[in-house]
Amino acid sequence: MRIIFGILLLLLLNNINAQYIIISELTELNQQIEETSGLIFFDGRLITLNDSGNPPYLYEIDTINGDILRTVTISNATNVDWEDIAQDSLYIYIADIGNNSGDRTDLKIYRISKSDYIFNNSIMADTISFVYNNQTDFLSNYHNTEFDAEALSVYNDSLIIFMKDWVNNTTRTYTLPKIPGNYTAFEKNSYNCNGLITGSGYNSNTNTFMLCGYTDNLTPFIVNLSNFSNNNVFSGTNNKIEIIDSIGASQVEGICYENNDFFLSRENFTYQTTVIEQMLFKGIFSDNSLTIHNFNNSEIRIMPNPAHNYLSVNIDINRISNLQIFDTIGRKIKTKINNKIIDISRLENGIYILILELNNTVKKYKFIKI
Repeated sequence: MRIIFGILLLLLLNNINAQYIIISELTELNQQIEETSGLIFFDGRLITLNDSGNPPYLYEIDTINGDILRTVTISNATNVDWEDIAQDSLYIYIADIGNNSGDRTDLKIYRISKSDYIFNNSIMADTISFVYNNQTDFLSNYHNTEFDAEALSVYNDSLIIFMKDWVNNTTRTYTLPKIPGNYTAFEKNSYNCNGLITGSGYNSNTNTFMLCGYTDNLTPFIVNLSNFSNNNVFSGTNNKIEIIDSIGASQVEGICYENNDFFLSRENFTYQTTVIEQMLFKGIFSDNSLTIHNFNNSEIRIMPNPAHNYLSVNIDINRISNLQIFDTIGRKIKTKINNKIIDISRLENGIYILILELNNTVKKYKFIKI
């Protein structure tokens, strides 16, 4: 497994504590799911789907090698533009809500029983059909509409849709019941994400949402939503982190929790002249508080601390496979792997995090630049 370092997610400065996400590249996905567009983790199974025009299949993925372990057909459904997948304790919900041109009048969410899914490879779905309460213009306007959507989550007794707003680069939430029928989805709240939201996951254990998306120049990002009130998922703490240093330019499409960590997928696409493969990643939260250590001679040390112009690491440089410095809002400031004397003279005064990778062992140190 190749470990790739992402980010500081949550801030921090009062007690000089932080929470990290370390993102690891798990595997390239099978070519049959190169348009992976959503993820759920259920009963020890990682499940995905392809987006528009593909067969109405759900795929179980081997997280080690990216192979397809099982395919389940939704026999009475059509994949017009499947864009996400969500779940509650009894059902799986498939979001046929992609609307790149803003002209669809057949938006729907398929609901399938988990018990049916477990025991059958071909199953029937119920249908939740809907319209948006404030959409009045259905003229086709490709990639220039406020009414595209690619992210769905279940929250309490409702379905929440997170919009992919091509016009304003914001997202809005719409809610509707999770019971089969015909509905009007009502707009609730909005958030200026400065990008396109493409996937969402909800963790009932921590009462948090994780959104994924990308910007116009394919800079991928995630947004963690926490400490919100029941009626407004954007009313609490909204932490947006760009992760291009972790996974490169990416059209990330699927995200889901596994316990308190998460999986992330990107679909196959061509960026300029480069083909970017469909890929599966794992995000791991590290809750360890970082303190300014008092080191003894047997430990790896960074010296001096605080430092003015240079940091020194008392370890053979050949043992270091990666060395990075982040600031306290998660931006990668510096990467240096060919010298254990690190020039920090151009850094602004403040608190930084030094991360060392030593044979897949991660060491994290806080230092102060003065």
